[in-house]
Amino acid sequence: MEPPPGLRERTRRAVRSELMTVAMSLFAEQGYDVTTIDQIASAAGLSKRSFFRYFASKEQVILGNFETFGRALAAAVQQRPPREDAWLALRRAFDLIEERNRLDPARTLVLLRMLHETPALKAAHLEKQSRWRELLVPGVIARLAR
Repeated sequence: MEPPPGLRERTRRAVRSELMTVAMSLFAEQGYDVTTIDQIASAAGLSKRSFFRYFASKEQVILGNFETFGRALAAAVQQRPPREDAWLALRRAFDLIEERNRLDPARTLVLLRMLHETPALKAAHLEKQSRWRELLVPGVIARLAR
């Protein structure tokens, strides 16, 4: 079992979360392309330089957690009951997405709209989701082999 994160890491996560919330609000209000990093940083009470300590780009604010989420999906497949067939285990793992979307449907709508309407985001999103395959395939193969 991993030790809980220290104060520095918890603070970092809190600031990242706040930046994401502020950015999503601005994106919903103004649109992704029109919203600048300066606006996001300013609305969060940070400098542009501070913004870059947490995110490498505006795109990363939206898509930065997709790799982590892919690992969570792969772990969820692995944690399903051993006798469960591959497709049911995969489907149940994807309940994580449904649960997350249910918690904040307004944010989900904004995100989906941006991903659909912004070509650069759409392409990056598809690329990140395609990496999920690499993470999910081993768990599916192991179940199919049984």
